[in-house]
Amino acid sequence: MSLRQIHEQVQKSVERDREARAGHDANTMPRSRWQRWVRYVWGRSGRR
Repeated sequence: MSLRQIHEQVQKSVERDREARAGHDANTMPRSRWQRWVRYVWGRSGRR
């Protein structure tokens, strides 16, 4: 398999994951935003 084919397969799978996540994350958006913020803050201060 060439690098180009691998790249295309990855792009397809990423797109599928994004669509699947958008389907059932519409009602849990505030929580995922909160989790993203917490991960952002912990990621910056956690490695000292």
